[in-house]
Amino acid sequence: MIKNGIKKSDFKKEYIQKMEIKRGGIALIHSFLVFVFWLLYNATRG
Repeated sequence: MIKNGIKKSDFKKEYIQKMEIKRGGIALIHSFLVFVFWLLYNATRG
């Protein structure tokens, strides 16, 4: 029972870490895309 609980909490920690990394990557890609679109917008306007 105790072993199971430890394994579950370890799995949860790993899962949360992976999700945080994924979220960070998505945020990075999103900000990059926004930057690119902003550049294109300024280029077409100017």
